[in-house]
Amino acid sequence: MWRYVMGFSAWVALFVVGLNVVASDRLRPFDPEEQLSMASITPGFDQHIAQGFSQQFGDVRGTLFHLQTDNCNCNSSNRSHQGSLNALVANKGFRSVAISPEQLPEAAHALTAAPALIVFDQQGELAYLGPYASGLSCGTATSLVDTLVKQIADNQHLGSAVITEAQGCYCALPSTVI
Repeated sequence: MWRYVMGFSAWVALFVVGLNVVASDRLRPFDPEEQLSMASITPGFDQHIAQGFSQQFGDVRGTLFHLQTDNCNCNSSNRSHQGSLNALVANKGFRSVAISPEQLPEAAHALTAAPALIVFDQQGELAYLGPYASGLSCGTATSLVDTLVKQIADNQHLGSAVITEAQGCYCALPSTVI
């Protein structure tokens, strides 16, 4: 009996160690160098981002920009979240645009991780910039944006929100973009 207890204890210990290895490999800060955090507190940041996206993509009013990088293992868990956000705002006249890091306007180069969401309200003003969610899966269960995007679509938000302090499944953007 004692051998079974020891064997089970060893199995549990190995499982916990393995889980920690997987978690530490996937759980990263969204803004590790605080570049976005520092940029977002500068005067005119919101307008600078809106202007940069407008120059790059034209009319940004009522637009969700979904930023993803190639070969990022976080994309798969994020796809369903993108779909649910798109469905949430589809009947409100919003559009959805998938972009790559190479398409980011220079104004947004303080953004160093993906997947990320950039939302402009019906007036074309920056309403949200940051991660979709936190946690290992970064899915809808740990969403940071669902309620906020609904408020933006219903024109009930109070200015822009830039979220930088999150831990989750994020990939660094290519250094050629930053």
